[in-house]
Amino acid sequence: MAELTADFRLHGEAATVEQAETLKSKGLALIDEATDTVQVQLGALQSANSVTVALLVAWYRAANLQNKSIVFSDVPTSLRAIIDVSGLAEMLAPASTAP
Repeated sequence: MAELTADFRLHGEAATVEQAETLKSKGLALIDEATDTVQVQLGALQSANSVTVALLVAWYRAANLQNKSIVFSDVPTSLRAIIDVSGLAEMLAPASTAP
């Protein structure tokens, strides 16, 4: 199960469909609280799946709607592979954030 901390660190196993809405809401609240750039730390994520990518997309869109920057850092290889194959690399994981 994935967990999201108050300092926007996503860690643990891949997010499940059952917990996706809770994680999404928690992330949206953290974005609302941010004043400018939102830094999402992904280095402690042990595995990833399409639900994980969907969460990142939702957070990215929410940040953009609020004119805030969002940066996903320390993107694990397993997550990067899903992002790359889905065509979202430029949006979610630019090369500069690669581990």
